[in-house]
This record gives sequence, structure tokens and C-alpha cells, in this order.
Amino acid sequence: MTLKTMIDNTISKQPLIKPSRTKKPIKHTEANYQQQVVEWARWAHKTGKYPNLDLLHCSLNGVKLSALQATKSKQQGMLSGVPDLFLPVPIGGYHGLFIEMKSDKGRLSTNQTWFLSKVELLGYKIAVCYSANEAIKTIENYYFVPN
Repeated sequence: MTLKTMIDNTISKQPLIKPSRTKKPIKHTEANYQQQVVEWARWAHKTGKYPNLDLLHCSLNGVKLSALQATKSKQQGMLSGVPDLFLPVPIGGYHGLFIEMKSDKGRLSTNQTWFLSKVELLGYKIAVCYSANEAIKTIENYYFVPN
């Protein structure tokens, strides 16, 4: 028996190795939408059409934290329910614009509803957007609110 035959026989007697179970990739559509909006904002600001659009920023509330990091963040003032994006530019009688990004099936949490209601009463424009395009349109419309 040749060495090749011995190896082939040994391999043929081994049980087939089953491929490991692959997990479905997690969809982060809200995060993807948010990233697209921020990328658009960085580009759009350079056109000069949207003054101070470079101030658009995120709250980082959607970032997964360890228990220790979450505790420290809360101690330092991180507040549950704060929307994903904030544009601190007063336009058309509003003090600024808060945008909460959601996926197609996304729903507002109790804390998000509370926060949005509160800041709306304080004179901020609020929006819940279910796509990057919707958020971009919201920002464009915000810039052209009649005074």
C-alpha cells in the first residue's frame, strides 16, 4: 500500500467536518442611515448652502457599552432617550433640530417619546426618520423654514 493510499483511506474513514453554523449578520440599518446622513451633511456643508451644518452631531446612545462603561456614562450624564442626531442651529423660530433614526420596523421607546415631547415643547424641531433620504429631506426643509 502506498503512502497516498494510506492517507486516502484514513481521510475517507474520518467523519465529515460540518461547517460551523454561521450567524446571520446583524443589520444596523439605523446606524447605516445615520452614517449616510452625516456623510451627506459633511459634503453639503462645503457647498455653502447650509451654514453651520458642520455642527450636526450624534449622541452615541446607540453604542453598545460594557456594564462598567454604561454605569460611568450614566454617572457622567448620558441620558436615555436622547435622539441620534442633533443640529444646534436656530432657524425659523426653532432652537435646533433633533432627529431620531429608525429602521423600517423601528419604534420609539418610552424614553425617546418623553425626550422628543419635552424638547418640542421647549422650541426645538423634532423628526423621526426611517431612512437616510428622509433625514436629509428633513434637514433641507429645516434650512428653508420661513421666518
